[in-house]
Amino acid sequence: MVDAAVESGAELREGFSVETVTSDNGRVTGIRGSLLNGRALTEQARILVGADGMNSLVARCVRAQQYNQVARRQLTYFSYWSNVEIEGLEFYPRDYRAIYGWNTNDGLALVGVNWALKQFSRLPAAIEESFFAVVDQAAPSLAARLRAGRREERWSGGSIPGFFRKPYGSGWALVGDASYKMDPCTAAGITDAFRDAELLAAAIDDGFASRRPLGQALADYERQRDAMAMPIYEFAGQSALLEPLTPQMKQLLVALKDNQVETNRFFGLLAQTTPVPEFLNPDNLSRIIAGASPSGS
Repeated sequence: MVDAAVESGAELREGFSVETVTSDNGRVTGIRGSLLNGRALTEQARILVGADGMNSLVARCVRAQQYNQVARRQLTYFSYWSNVEIEGLEFYPRDYRAIYGWNTNDGLALVGVNWALKQFSRLPAAIEESFFAVVDQAAPSLAARLRAGRREERWSGGSIPGFFRKPYGSGWALVGDASYKMDPCTAAGITDAFRDAELLAAAIDDGFASRRPLGQALADYERQRDAMAMPIYEFAGQSALLEPLTPQMKQLLVALKDNQVETNRFFGLLAQTTPVPEFLNPDNLSRIIAGASPSGS
């Protein structure tokens, strides 16, 4: 992405630490920071875009309002193993816990465990002991493969709250995790970041090209972002509770076992190729459980 940005004309400034946002009469005008050698530097811009993550410095400096906030709902820890074979995605949901694993690069497998904070305000023991207590019980075959392999990285993890931030103001805008954040259980963050970057870029271009007022274009960016993000945001928040499956959801998973078309649509909830309201509509769930074909097919 960096190479593509530079090829498109962006200036890459490495070894630069942003320290604060500059402003004039309430309008953001740029940033102030320092190079690795300590030399201070100020940069000015027509609009400052904060793509600086959940703990965004830009958001703090402009005091971006937060809304639709959701408390932390689960805790996760994962690491990377060598010499562990995983075919596709392995996922083992249990009441208030879940195990996940898949292959990554360099011949390493990522495996992690989630704990619902509603039931586990803290881990029962140290990370590794708590991790294997879940894997041994829920996925003994995977546990054996992990023990036969080797953990190559430190444990990574934590818990994340959900929120939306006002994504624009006078001379500034936010995108990616700086703009809104949800529980990572759906792995939708990078998808949403790319989508919102396109929306924001189009809005800024409209404003700079005088096709419409910049403030109006940025307001539309916020409305579009919220409308597109809210279904997966609510789905992630509910999923992160890791609550016991309802009888209907158990029936659904059984029905999916021999229905590849609907299985693909089910996992499309995570890939955001299947609209959440459409798939989780009670009538649609009942149709799948009954083994009926979609209407019109």
